[in-house]
Amino acid sequence: MTMNSTAPNVLDAGLPTLSYGLTASPLDILDDVRAAQARAPIAIGPLGPEILSYELARDFLRDERFRLPPGITLAAQGITSGPLYDKMANSLLGLNGAPHTRLRKLVSKAFTPRATACLQDTIREVMNELIDRVLDAGRCDVVTAIARPYP
Repeated sequence: MTMNSTAPNVLDAGLPTLSYGLTASPLDILDDVRAAQARAPIAIGPLGPEILSYELARDFLRDERFRLPPGITLAAQGITSGPLYDKMANSLLGLNGAPHTRLRKLVSKAFTPRATACLQDTIREVMNELIDRVLDAGRCDVVTAIARPYP
């Protein structure tokens, strides 16, 4: 039995295109994004479709039909097993459905606007200390000198 799909393809929809380098800043492409938004809520960017509407993005993120397979972002970088893969695939960001919801409920109170506002002074103090350690050198490996030691 042969089946023909008549499902529409987003790439054939005549959507606006965005062309920019992967190192471009949001300010570099803001005018192009706004022009594309005026034409459609989705544009085709260098890596595929890009949602340009807050409402559509919110609906997309809440729709159970749009879920990434666990570990897909690492697999795209050639990492398909090992400790990093296991850690990321089982983290809050790597889980879907009931396991994600269970962990999210456990940690959500710690990340409310009020809870995070209480940490701002501590965050600034710790970050300033880490930056002060490398300031005189004029340069550093940010991951090694700041991100890893940051609690």
